[in-house]
Amino acid sequence: MNAMNRIVLGIAAIFSLVMPACTQPTSAPSGAYTIHETRLGPLDVEVLSPVFSREELHFAYITHRDGRACVVLDGQAGKGYDDIGKGTPIFSRDGKHMAYVASVILQYTPPLTGTQVQVVFNVGHEQMVVLDGEAGATYDYVGLQVIPQGGLVWARRGVAYDLVRLESFIFSPDGKHVAFAAFKDKKWSVVVDGQAGAEYDAISKGSPIYSPDSMGVAYGAQKDGKWFVVVDGQADAEYEAISEGSPIFSSDSKRVAYGVQKGAKWMVVVDGQSGAKYDEVGSLAFSPDCQRVAYVAVKGQRPFVVVDGQAGEEYDG
Repeated sequence: MNAMNRIVLGIAAIFSLVMPACTQPTSAPSGAYTIHETRLGPLDVEVLSPVFSREELHFAYITHRDGRACVVLDGQAGKGYDDIGKGTPIFSRDGKHMAYVASVILQYTPPLTGTQVQVVFNVGHEQMVVLDGEAGATYDYVGLQVIPQGGLVWARRGVAYDLVRLESFIFSPDGKHVAFAAFKDKKWSVVVDGQAGAEYDAISKGSPIYSPDSMGVAYGAQKDGKWFVVVDGQADAEYEAISEGSPIFSSDSKRVAYGVQKGAKWMVVVDGQSGAKYDEVGSLAFSPDCQRVAYVAVKGQRPFVVVDGQAGEEYDG
């Protein structure tokens, strides 16, 4: 869906909040409702990362003005920066606050001697959280996320790593813990609350994840050509690969499931017990009561759903 369609749908959603339901609009009595229009401001030609607040009463996006990146909230542009962080801007759940990660390039200009040409070097960057238009302190790296309670929380990088995988940065559901995948000295590790775990050759995409109770951490890792799932620091059995979207926790945080490749086949492992082998597996899910497990499997070219180890009817798609 392009940005303009999002805007049109958002406007429609806003009108739906202020107009009473009516099964026959043409027969509504005169004066039954009044539409008020407020012009927020011009819409830029460049609209990047458009986002509505949860109740769809506010609209923000990223654009560039005078060569600088800025966030436009309800038609009003904020201060320009060198870059705006991926996955931002975001709104708090109640729609009353908006924040984004802003970056400033650090530059070094060496002193001139003789007839040298002036050269400016980019030597790094600093990041900050801009909350409701006010920029906070600068750090090496900042992550930003909405927590279930409705607030906006962030964390900063305090230890130097060669690389931090930005998309891996995650807060626990209660907003009290933070984890991410980091690379240092040619090895990967998962850092939880500032403490780096064991070193591996690779950390799988989509890792790490927190359990719903915020007490457990799980991720996929590779060492010596073999992949395995690590739950609370303990590595499970080794396999050739881990399926996308794995591992997952049950809603009570007591169970773990993930898809793995063994030889040329794929299977699902639940609580350490492997199931039947198929050509493909994916879309793992626990039931709300945490007692049942379902996933999609493929045999040949025919997909079907497996529930509690029992394969259902095969389909064309």
